Amino acid sequence: MWIGLMTLFLFSNCVASFKQAKLVRKLELLPRRREYLCEACQSSPPIGNFWRCPHCGQGTDLFVRQGTCTECGRLIDFIPCVDKGIILFQTRRV
Repeated sequence: MWIGLMTLFLFSNCVASFKQAKLVRKLELLPRRREYLCEACQSSPPIGNFWRCPHCGQGTDLFVRQGTCTECGRLIDFIPCVDKGIILFQTRRV
């Protein structure tokens, strides 16, 4: 019985890992904005509405207007890096 539970647990973790790897691969294949770089990992941000404005909550591409929300027009000082998941992009060009 314990071996069956352990097998089920390991199998479910493997399936979850494969799903996560599939999402990461999709993120890697997205077109990127080469004119911007993350200060820590040197990766370029993807093109698209991947960021949520902290003021209005709308999904927006903060790099279209150099860190200004396309919906409410407010300036966002720091933008989270999609690859690292931490705040690393400053709203300035390279």
